[in-house]
Amino acid sequence: GRTEEALEASDAALADCRATGADLSVARLLANRGVLHGYLGHYEKADAELNEALVILRRLGSELLAAQVEHNLGFVAGRRGDIPLALSRFESALEKFERLGVPSGAAFVDLCEVLTNARLLPEAMQAAETAVCSLSASEHSADLAEARLRFAEVALASGDNDTARREAEAAAVAFKRQARTAWAVLAKAIVARTGWAGSGGLTV
Repeated sequence: GRTEEALEASDAALADCRATGADLSVARLLANRGVLHGYLGHYEKADAELNEALVILRRLGSELLAAQVEHNLGFVAGRRGDIPLALSRFESALEKFERLGVPSGAAFVDLCEVLTNARLLPEAMQAAETAVCSLSASEHSADLAEARLRFAEVALASGDNDTARREAEAAAVAFKRQARTAWAVLAKAIVARTGWAGSGGLTV
């Protein structure tokens, strides 16, 4: 969760990779930096670095990494509030993951967030359940914790307090184990909100 530090640490690596012509490493760094910019709200920088990564990866013929970058462009579009573009990017990336036979559980985490923000709650619940079920069968514990957090958020918004509490508590435990303090606080906040909602308060 040390986003700004991660960006700073990548500056020198990116310069070195550009200087040595290590195009695949350049693309990977740009892809990661694009996501970090998205988290920080630097959407123009995010789009620029992700699109540069996409051009490089397509030139190199790296279909899987290109699909992942396309998904991340959807993530940034969702953060920016462009729901139609986000959903279009996600759909295109998911089709490629399926064609390549690659598990796509983590992709449904971001899809859930966008659908929740658009108040498409039944669809968001379905995406969240897909993410949790898929990631539970994998070793991607970081992605699973985030999936549980998103599941808790959409369940709370849908009035399913029991599911929200269960998933938020599980997410909080996982985030604490991973030393992701800020994420753990978000999960604990949802646990608290489920208690308030259960006592007659309104969810927000």
